[in-house]
Amino acid sequence: MQMYVREYVVSMSGRLRALKEALELEKYHDVGTIIHKAKSLFNVVGMEEQFRLATHIEMGINKRYSREMTKEHTLNLIKDIEQSFEEFKVISF
Repeated sequence: MQMYVREYVVSMSGRLRALKEALELEKYHDVGTIIHKAKSLFNVVGMEEQFRLATHIEMGINKRYSREMTKEHTLNLIKDIEQSFEEFKVISF
């Protein structure tokens, strides 16, 4: 598990920066691409709620939900990712 957590933290660090930037610039296609790539990492480290939220965000980007709701959900996911870094810091290093 420690190997997967380390991979998650390293991979998600770069993706998190890119996600924040894409969201700030309202580049929702980029937000969707970043989140899609991150979903498998959520599964590997057992973050099932974040996987479901990422799926929900993808649906929002595909016009099923308003941009405001998609932005709110993405901000929630960003907070979850940042919190997971703190929680996993003890395990991974």
